[in-house]
Amino acid sequence: MSLLRDPSYVPLQRFSVQPKKHTADIFLWRDKKITASVLGFATSLWVLFELLQYHLLTLVCNIPILALAVLFLWSNASTFINKSPAQIPDVILPEAGAAQHNLWPKAKFLLEA
Repeated sequence: MSLLRDPSYVPLQRFSVQPKKHTADIFLWRDKKITASVLGFATSLWVLFELLQYHLLTLVCNIPILALAVLFLWSNASTFINKSPAQIPDVILPEAGAAQHNLWPKAKFLLEA
């Protein structure tokens, strides 16, 4: 019995095997701006990690520090350049959860003593 005549046989669809058109455009240099930016980004990462011996953990830690510094400078400089400061939403913690997390280290300390 042929596979094409078997009712349980489902052929693979063509688009599921081939890469997306956008990915093919990057690899084949059809979209030169995007391809150059991807190549430049990969090269800068290679230079950063291999040639300069920079570590990924250091980069991950320095990015939030830089973000906090930019937010601090923006909020202080916003009065001088007549721009509105960054709108950071308030974080509201429920009191019951905060009290429970506050008691847990004390209870653990008392049980060990």
